[in-house]
Amino acid sequence: VISLWRRLSPESFEMRFAMRLSVVLTVSYAISYLVDITHSYWLPMNAFIMLMPAYEESDKRARTRPIGTAIGCVLVYLILPHLTTTASQFIFALTNLSIMYCMTPGTWNHPIFSTCYALTMTSMSIPQNTAISVRLLSVLAAMVLVLAVNHCIFSTSGEKLFRFNVRLLFRLHNSYWDMIWRTIRGFADLSLTREILTYFHMIYGETESYLNRQPPSPQRTMNQKAMLTMWQVFSELEQIEFLLQLGEVDKKDQMQLLHLAAECQNHFTRGSASPLPKDFLSGSENSDLTYIVRRYLVNARAVSEAFARFA
Repeated sequence: VISLWRRLSPESFEMRFAMRLSVVLTVSYAISYLVDITHSYWLPMNAFIMLMPAYEESDKRARTRPIGTAIGCVLVYLILPHLTTTASQFIFALTNLSIMYCMTPGTWNHPIFSTCYALTMTSMSIPQNTAISVRLLSVLAAMVLVLAVNHCIFSTSGEKLFRFNVRLLFRLHNSYWDMIWRTIRGFADLSLTREILTYFHMIYGETESYLNRQPPSPQRTMNQKAMLTMWQVFSELEQIEFLLQLGEVDKKDQMQLLHLAAECQNHFTRGSASPLPKDFLSGSENSDLTYIVRRYLVNARAVSEAFARFA
């Protein structure tokens, strides 16, 4: 219930993006339905492609897509009249379609080939100049709509998305401690562990991509180092779970792990002032577990200090 409430909050990235997407598609489909223009569905299609979770990425696509579309329209205007047979037109369209799938979405050259493909196929049923005009108008209208919605309705910057992802990694960290608790109690579901780790790697990849796009700075270096330490934290949680699955942890150490789990989860809960424990398993005879837990605490403390501004 708490997780669902978090996702439904206007502060969550999912809700903010869903609201912007809903407005963009509602307006664009309404326009497409009301105007009596052939292929008016190009408006919502282009608007959907331009809209991204972070408005910096949307702004980039809103700038690059019209450029690529305009170039594609010029190429079709110059080349298509020389393709007099249906076979040659199909070859031209399929060649552009194949190249399009080799391009990176969001770049200025990707829309060149998608536009050439779409206009070639459309020109078989309607006049070429009409198809080009509708394509350009649709892209320009989509650009204006997306830019307006991005800056006026629940705008989400890359920095906000990064903050959300860091907090999400903290929640996944707590979920992994829940799995360790379940393992100790004897009713663990390893498929859930796999899902947590898959989700972790996906979110971790998004945060790394964001940091790699930032200009070099001490803050970027610190964040990258903290993210690498976050990876180590999850690796140590995996090792604790592995020892439990092997039956290498006795009852006394299991009870200490339960206590450790509660304290660590409290610390990594947003708004909590609970500190991380300074040491644990000091009296344990399991040297492997003692080493892993101590390394975990060192790395967890480093991550907590690095991202304290997101607490």
